[in-house]
Amino acid sequence: MGCPPKLTKDGYGVQMGTNHLGHALLLKILTPHLIKAASPRVVSMTSSAWKWARPEKIQFVTLRSLEGVSPVNRYVQSKTANMLYPQQFAKHNPQLTMDLLA
Repeated sequence: MGCPPKLTKDGYGVQMGTNHLGHALLLKILTPHLIKAASPRVVSMTSSAWKWARPEKIQFVTLRSLEGVSPVNRYVQSKTANMLYPQQFAKHNPQLTMDLLA
């Protein structure tokens, strides 16, 4: 929690890259296989830190920057992404069961 400001090799904040983008990429890669599976189910977990998010939830303008966001807020944004992504994933993949635990 609260990693020092650093960018991934793809240019995203390491907190978002570690806590959310890596998981989202894995799910994207696995989705075609899950759709073909007999009883596919995706479980997503996040901390309750998303409740501390600002009204705009995720400050997209700061995702590729080291400026303007505290380490704690970067953590909160990554956990907010963990909470929002499964909801959108479920809308786009209604054939899969999606459980979100926060």
